[in-house]
Amino acid sequence: MASTQESRWFSPQKTVTIFPSMHILALKVLLKKQLSLTQIIGNVMSLDVVIFRPSWQVMRVSTLKENNPYGGLLTVAGADDAINRLNNYISDVSPQTTAENTRMQITDDEEYACRIYRVSNFLQATINGIVSQNLPHTPMLRAYADQLHPLTNNHLVMKVANKWDWDVVRFELEDLWIKERSWFSAILTDIEERIKEKNNDSPELLYFHRLLQEVNS
Repeated sequence: MASTQESRWFSPQKTVTIFPSMHILALKVLLKKQLSLTQIIGNVMSLDVVIFRPSWQVMRVSTLKENNPYGGLLTVAGADDAINRLNNYISDVSPQTTAENTRMQITDDEEYACRIYRVSNFLQATINGIVSQNLPHTPMLRAYADQLHPLTNNHLVMKVANKWDWDVVRFELEDLWIKERSWFSAILTDIEERIKEKNNDSPELLYFHRLLQEVNS
């Protein structure tokens, strides 16, 4: 598994001699890594970066048919279950949520706006994906999405996006890997499917996938 926040590049008890050629190689590796970070972090980020919070990813994949005992959003029971849990997710003010806000250095209002954004976007993507199937619960999902729309606050979401900390995301992924490995694996599987089968190549998604791979290695 990838190193935790407390890990270091080398042990303070050891002295390592690096020859000039090794300096050059190490610098190239560092520059390559920094470039990939700069492509995402060095500029104003897309609002969608807030989607890649591990706790939200757990909630999201838990509503998919592969991970849901009610058949996920493809069934009436699964959709009803998802709406109830998504509603609870939006209004959650548990100590875990407070701790997440503190780590990312955001306010409660900013996180609330992010949760509305995450759920709204997820519902819209789901509706777009199933609308042609004429499922009986599609109107129920659409009605819930319509209820959330007036609550959106993209200004606050952008404030979070502009101070997004990928180191926090990595820390939370490492914690998830240790404590809830099955959900970590479910997220990794779904993200890889989105990249390979749905041709989603957004920079934020690709970087999140990279963190998942590093933590899982």
